[in-house]
Amino acid sequence: MSSKKIIISGLVSLLASGAAAQQKPVATDTTIKASTIEITQIYRPQVKQAVKETYSPSLPAADQAPANFTYTVPLQSVNYTYKPLPLQALAIGEDTVNTGYRHYIKAGLGNRRTLYLDAGLGNLRTKNFSSNIHLGILSQKGELAYQKQTIAALAAEGLYSKDGFKALMGLEATHNNFFQYGYDEKLYPSKTATRQTLSGAAFSLNLSKENKANGLTPEADVKISLYTGNNISNENTGALGLSLTKKLPEDDWQIKAGVEGVSTHLNSEFYSVSNSYASLRLGAQYDDGKLSFRAYLLPTIGQNSNTFLLHDIQAALHFDKAQTNIGAGLKGSLTQNTYRQLFLTNPYISQFPSVQTHSNEIYGFIEKGLGHHITLNGRLSFWQYENLATFLNQPAPAFEKMQVYYIPRVSAISTQLGLRYQVGNTISFGAQLVLFNYYNHNYFPANMKRRVWHTPNTRMNGDFTWNPFPELSLSAYGAYVGSSYALDSAQNEVKLKGFVDLGFGAEYLAMKKLSFFLNFNNLLNNHYQRWLGYQAYGINIYGGVRLKF
Repeated sequence: MSSKKIIISGLVSLLASGAAAQQKPVATDTTIKASTIEITQIYRPQVKQAVKETYSPSLPAADQAPANFTYTVPLQSVNYTYKPLPLQALAIGEDTVNTGYRHYIKAGLGNRRTLYLDAGLGNLRTKNFSSNIHLGILSQKGELAYQKQTIAALAAEGLYSKDGFKALMGLEATHNNFFQYGYDEKLYPSKTATRQTLSGAAFSLNLSKENKANGLTPEADVKISLYTGNNISNENTGALGLSLTKKLPEDDWQIKAGVEGVSTHLNSEFYSVSNSYASLRLGAQYDDGKLSFRAYLLPTIGQNSNTFLLHDIQAALHFDKAQTNIGAGLKGSLTQNTYRQLFLTNPYISQFPSVQTHSNEIYGFIEKGLGHHITLNGRLSFWQYENLATFLNQPAPAFEKMQVYYIPRVSAISTQLGLRYQVGNTISFGAQLVLFNYYNHNYFPANMKRRVWHTPNTRMNGDFTWNPFPELSLSAYGAYVGSSYALDSAQNEVKLKGFVDLGFGAEYLAMKKLSFFLNFNNLLNNHYQRWLGYQAYGINIYGGVRLKF
């Protein structure tokens, strides 16, 4: 072979090897390693059917809201609470998904004099600012004279971000209107039910500044709220929190120190109540992808100068190949039990002493991924409560008026089991079972029966979503709430039966900016009683249109 041919062959070989070296290696492992990724995506949540196990005022979530999410993605199928488009890990790739209803209005009518309105403005943004607004209204009337309710809520959020500085602002306004209809209309045909209202607004502001050079992130939280109602003149809250987080050079460790103070004051025609607390937060956390650990202590001064040493301690192991997370922890919490909190749990209360609830939880948990479509989770907890809030009907003749009764001490063991099956954005099925067993009741007076009033020991929930083709979305829900105990008008113990609630919904995109929807709630037409004397509305059917603009 001539020297010329040898030189040419050598050059060709070098070029071929250089081109091969520049090509990206073909990925043979499609599993995403456990890491923290930031996902920015416009999504189209599906309005979930309201599970009517309580009459607590709740409105559908915003149909469209741009947001920045930071998730720690474990090595398993990733699922989130909104449907039918959960964020999948592929969201970090090229965005080819239809952004959906960024600006919309959804309105409908139905039986039970149902009036439904859901509207949103999303993706309102400039270079450094983004915001969204959501409005919801639901009005209904049942078969009884005063069995009616109106709920209206406005929520707005704005985020300003520049050069590591972030300012997150939020505004929530609400109006709730109910009636205490829980009496026998045959015995009291001319009785007028008392109107129950809660109206007000809350403003929140979170400021943070990340300094990557030294790993310091100072943060400040401010919240101001004011609520009024028929049972109160006003309830105002002011809260301030300051914290400093330091990331260590290894990036696996970070330490945090902070202080928080919350002051709530309630005024009524007959009395006023202060409900406040202040706490320190000191601790650190560690995460290297295989082991995560956090330990925080929160010395706290609560209502009436009571002191608590709250804590948040958890350790977890992450097994990538087995798609498994397993861990255990301790959690101490303090709940204010403000009028707003109690009203949103049970809107039929008249007597509402604001006593703080202190709880301690010791728990263990496991999260397991099976293949690409199934995730399982379980949690076993041991609880200790001080001043646990429960609800009781007052004696006759004011039986329909409910009061808050605090159990001085009670213990409990709880079990939570969950399952989620997901096939892309086509089919999603989830189920959850929660079991509670209360014991060691300490009551005052001592001769009172040992019950956790109006608190079911068993709850089961399920949801199903199916998109047979892009224009059609089908959904369903199911719920079982177990039995609970109450006191009747003569103060005798009665057992409320458990009940099942089923529902179905569908939405069809008829044209680019117009769709039609139809919802069925309480398909079995059960007139169950979540609160003694207050029967449910029965079957509810409503439908309407959604317009995108």
